[in-house]
Amino acid sequence: RLAEDSGVQVGVLEAGYFHLGDPIVDIPGMRQKHNFSYDWGFVTTTQPNAGGRNISLPRGKMLGGSSGINGMATNRASRVEYDTWSEFAPENDWTWDGLLPYFKK
Repeated sequence: RLAEDSGVQVGVLEAGYFHLGDPIVDIPGMRQKHNFSYDWGFVTTTQPNAGGRNISLPRGKMLGGSSGINGMATNRASRVEYDTWSEFAPENDWTWDGLLPYFKK
């Protein structure tokens, strides 16, 4: 929303590269597990309730972060979560109703 104000400059800091035209990024499901060019490679500690396994936690290392490796899926939080955020925002416009038009863009 800051970028809509011509009097404001917005900078974006990301780790990794802009993988434009890379099939591993452009085709859903092509990301290889623990490919450190695309993923930070985070793994949980041993999980006793998961058969003693370590669970992969994919986190994107590229422009767009984890959005670049998520298979083109997105989840929107609940109304309660956004309305709770708004309690901490100085302008109090981070409510569900305040953000919904931006989700629909």
